[in-house]
Amino acid sequence: MLPMPGDVRPIRRKAGVSAAIDPISSRVSRARSARSSVAVSDGGGTEVSPPSRIDVVIHPQSVVHSMVEFKDGSVMAQMGIPDMRIPIGYAFSYPERLPLELPRLRPHRMKGLVFERPDRKRFPALRLAYAAAETGGSAPAVLNGANEEAVRAFLSGRIAFTDIVRIVDRVLSGWSGSFAARTLQDVLAADAQARRDAQGTISRQRRHRPS
Repeated sequence: MLPMPGDVRPIRRKAGVSAAIDPISSRVSRARSARSSVAVSDGGGTEVSPPSRIDVVIHPQSVVHSMVEFKDGSVMAQMGIPDMRIPIGYAFSYPERLPLELPRLRPHRMKGLVFERPDRKRFPALRLAYAAAETGGSAPAVLNGANEEAVRAFLSGRIAFTDIVRIVDRVLSGWSGSFAARTLQDVLAADAQARRDAQGTISRQRRHRPS
């Protein structure tokens, strides 16, 4: 049984790397709801699929980073060790691949791959991601910037895990500017403003929180 999200708290990994990990089960962190949501809102690839054709699944093993279904019904999967440097590196180097010095996937050591449909009530960030993807323009950048600032605040102990999605929602719903993004500078400006808005929301929330 998965614990409630409110029970999730940051711990310190070896080598001083912070991560949000559930003390009872790592499935919450491995599901990476917000991170998956950002992937949805980014669209993924040069030929962007409409959000209605992008599905999100919970994959506790974190071995399959993405899957694409073709018109003949076959499915191609991007697989690797649970390390986001692999898919991110490919995104930066496409169509080439970087010579990453990382451990290799050992299929014979895998005990199985599990995929589950996400509970939208338990993972509310997915709703925000699909909304940002539908809006388009700089909306995904706003979501990502706000999310990163909220996660940073959670890892430093300033907010609760369940506050992350609330902060992102407030930044998106309270966005006063345009989501139009015609240049890279427009996207970077939206990201910077979203981060400032998230930081302001976090500060106000902490001031009004009962002691």
